Amino acid sequence: LYGHGLLGSGEQVGGGFNSRIANRNNLIFIAADLTGMAEDDQASVIQTLMEVSRFPSMADRLQQGLVEWVLLARGMRARLESLPALTKYKIKVNRDELFYSGISQGGIFGGSFVALSPDVERGHLGVPGSNYSLLLQRSTDFEQFALLLGTSYPATRDQAIALSAMQLLWDATDPVTHYRHLSVEPYPGNRPHHVLMGPARGDYQVSPLTNEVLARS
Repeated sequence: LYGHGLLGSGEQVGGGFNSRIANRNNLIFIAADLTGMAEDDQASVIQTLMEVSRFPSMADRLQQGLVEWVLLARGMRARLESLPALTKYKIKVNRDELFYSGISQGGIFGGSFVALSPDVERGHLGVPGSNYSLLLQRSTDFEQFALLLGTSYPATRDQAIALSAMQLLWDATDPVTHYRHLSVEPYPGNRPHHVLMGPARGDYQVSPLTNEVLARS
């Protein structure tokens, strides 16, 4: 299962590097939009930045997005082999091997997904982070969004308060909440899960700072 980048779509799974990994290791990549922070949510995100009281809707949609990923993983494990596109070529699926890999936004929410999923026990998190309210103003990706936030909340003090308040609802899906439940305290019914975190030194899009805080805690 592949996790796409910032406000992207599941179609990003078609990237050339995924194809090379799949062909080299006999893997099948699957993907879906992360409802709440996908390409179709861009207009909603803009509206939320200009009026942060709209954020509860976005927070709810993110929970829906993670539920959809969990169900997609379960469905693919159970039914993928029976899809006509695979039976046509007599492809056999090993149901014991189901993994996650995500980059950027996909690396961030991958921590939440792997902790929640009863089917995916190992994941790769490319350039991940946690605690969105801490990440945003440390990212060059936020520059254009900061301009929108500043139109309604010109005082930086008010912006800081707004982002901190939003985090209270973001915590339900933010990996800052779920990392502990990967292996130390697995969710009921789950065995300990494991992820390989691959931060980039000096990353100006997803700050490694939060990974350093996580490692020290």
